Amino acid sequence: MASHFTLVLYAPDGSVQTWTQELGTITVGTDPQCEVVLAYEGISARHTRLVLGAKTVTVEDLGSETGTQLDGEPITQPSEAGYPACIQIGEGVLAVDPVLTLEKPDQPHPSTDSKSGPNSWLPEVSGTFTLDRELGQGGMGRIYEGEDPQLKRRVAVKVSRQAHSARDAHFFREAEVLAHLSHPNIVPVYSLGRDALGHPAYSMKLVKGRTLQSILNGLRSGDAELAHTFSQGQLLGVFLNVCHAMAFAHSKNFLHRDLKPENVMVGEFGEVLVMDWGLAALVGEAAVDSHPAPHPEPFPGGHTLDTTLEGEVIGTPQYMSPEQAHGRRSALDQRSDIYSLGALLYSILTLHPPIEGKSLDQILRHVKDGQLIPFSRWESAPERNQLEAPGTRLPAKPVPEALKAVTLKAMALAKEGRYQNVAEMETDINAYLQGFATGAENASFLRQALLLMRRHRAESALLGVLLLAVGGFTLKVAASEKAARASARVAQQQGQLARQNARIAEENASVARANEKIAVEEKEEARRSVAKAQIALADSAARDLDGESMQRALEAVPQDLRDHSWKYLERKLDTSDLSVLPKGKAAFAAIVAHPKKAGVFITAQEDGWLRTANASTGKIEDLFKVDPAPGKEWILAVSSDGQTLGITLRTTTSTGFVCERPPQIYRLIDGAKLLEMPSQLAVQSMNFSPD
Repeated sequence: MASHFTLVLYAPDGSVQTWTQELGTITVGTDPQCEVVLAYEGISARHTRLVLGAKTVTVEDLGSETGTQLDGEPITQPSEAGYPACIQIGEGVLAVDPVLTLEKPDQPHPSTDSKSGPNSWLPEVSGTFTLDRELGQGGMGRIYEGEDPQLKRRVAVKVSRQAHSARDAHFFREAEVLAHLSHPNIVPVYSLGRDALGHPAYSMKLVKGRTLQSILNGLRSGDAELAHTFSQGQLLGVFLNVCHAMAFAHSKNFLHRDLKPENVMVGEFGEVLVMDWGLAALVGEAAVDSHPAPHPEPFPGGHTLDTTLEGEVIGTPQYMSPEQAHGRRSALDQRSDIYSLGALLYSILTLHPPIEGKSLDQILRHVKDGQLIPFSRWESAPERNQLEAPGTRLPAKPVPEALKAVTLKAMALAKEGRYQNVAEMETDINAYLQGFATGAENASFLRQALLLMRRHRAESALLGVLLLAVGGFTLKVAASEKAARASARVAQQQGQLARQNARIAEENASVARANEKIAVEEKEEARRSVAKAQIALADSAARDLDGESMQRALEAVPQDLRDHSWKYLERKLDTSDLSVLPKGKAAFAAIVAHPKKAGVFITAQEDGWLRTANASTGKIEDLFKVDPAPGKEWILAVSSDGQTLGITLRTTTSTGFVCERPPQIYRLIDGAKLLEMPSQLAVQSMNFSPD
């Protein structure tokens, strides 16, 4: 059992404060007499009271204006929680963690025994996971492959190098960020805990595959199998998935700050995941770097080329933005990550990083000055020539000018010269893949015309044939007129000329009709392209759960172009047929809408279970259980804040209603009974007053 506790405050301005407290009661507020004194806005003189017990903490809000939340839920009366506990006080977060004293294991720690192998010391996540082997390690922790014995699934477990949460803010920040970023291209975190030595640990999805850096290294070294698997188009597809992940993270105001090929995992089934969010931060937030993690083996100057630096300079030197290299954290925003995306694209196109140098200081100086390695250096590199094998498709040689322009715009020295958001960069990459000019290259009219002809090769060929036919016919007519004038009388010449002119007019009309046909076909193609774009917008809105935008996009598609994709999305939009079945064998007895959660209803079943039903997904979740009452008429009511639930039962007879159970009031979150009214009168209906 714990007798001492570490309290870590994450203030709204990004600062971190730490206190150590013993068992007992402490008060949090601005009053100097409080055991924990807070100085940021929105805190009352005596805001919150904590009772630190050996196994649990009891939290009570003392009538503050901004309130107190325990593990994400507002509290209105003393509430209890286990350790570690997360308490939101105003706009700040207070983490309460017991200080544990653990015996040292018999096996030596790998950092102190150089003779032991990589798997000689395997920490166990107590009571949760079994660890099998070490997958890798970095500056902030080790990653192991293990198994979740409850669900029988393989997981990856990351174990911090630090012993207490107060000394490893980056580790907990990474877990917290991943918990907020649920996206197909961002590695999901499953649970948070500790190993047998008290080191913080969390489990996440186990991805079997290889990093993008490993793929680029293989291509650069001449791996023919990789060259066949990863064409330029496929690598650009990987890059677009990374862009999707970053666009989502930016929409949540999170910055990655350490994008590089080593942090992009490509699974064996083509899945793409952005990894290592240990340096992530909210836009405008100062990073927590008071306890930097150790670095790998040194590069001349103290670091390896691909080492993630911490402290004043945050990120990996060859992929960080100029503002990161200058250490100006307050200047970092989404465009800083966009610079790193440009550096990632440079590596995909050239198989090399965009910056080089003989020392860390020289690399940082080149980043600050915008001294990129010219593309021309790699376009004739020997490794490119030896990878040019029959049947293989590699990044183009030379690098397409359009992609050069996209890369250079993303890596502009000044933030104002870069793409202002990830969506703009994605638009240019998609434009290139679909044969259109990118916005970054400022394409001339001739360039756009050539791209148009490439997109419509058949129509362009037909137009060329028609022009050649018209030219040949015109020359033939001229020759015939000259012969006629030399061999016939003036009258015959005039008559023949008139007939020839008529024929020319007919041919011109034919050409005009052909041109008109081409114009109609181009118009139809444009109409189809617009329809496809609207369907794509509807699909994107469906993924974002934006029904209104989805409906607008579907309505914009003409009736005759509404194919199976359109009909699928329309059915996806229509949720009127969704039904929710009761859980178990007991039937629904009553149902009432949740006042705070759209599409969610609170149900009562005859077996006494109170549950929530989601009308959008059909999912049913247990709340709590009361005494069963089959065959009785249930009456439910929910308070306007969604915190309390009223229940009463009655029976309808020929003479009126008979009260089967007096009205009872329960706390919705845990089923605690708050009030039972003594009245035995049959209740017609039940409602909570607005206040």
